[in-house]
Amino acid sequence: MGVPIPPQAIVIFGASGDLTKRKLLPAFYHLFLQGLLPEGFVIVGYARTEMDDEGFRQHAHDAIATYGRRAPEGQAWASFAKRLEYVTGEVSDRGAMDHIVEYLQDADTRHGTGGGRFFYAATPASAYPDIVARIGEAGLAESA
Repeated sequence: MGVPIPPQAIVIFGASGDLTKRKLLPAFYHLFLQGLLPEGFVIVGYARTEMDDEGFRQHAHDAIATYGRRAPEGQAWASFAKRLEYVTGEVSDRGAMDHIVEYLQDADTRHGTGGGRFFYAATPASAYPDIVARIGEAGLAESA
């Protein structure tokens, strides 16, 4: 067995898109079912699409039901779903991610993520420079 994964807030940029729907959400759910995610984790979807936490949970449920290997049901699904959250946001404008800093700090308290961050850009490559710039501006690249 490998090194245990430390607590993490997993931020998926492009969370409303096809890559997240077809691959990422089903994969994270299966990792959760196999006990391979840390005790303290939250998945925070971040995209321009207007959505709230419940909408993101429904989006994830539908994605996993369609593309996953195991149906999202029962206590396992309920436990996973409560760790799915969503923040609407842009990445192209300076300061566009400032609002997520406090959000993630609050998520650290609610989910025991201890300041750990994992960023995944499920976006076109053309968005990467903006995402990296915004993460840096917001101070999210700093270690906890």
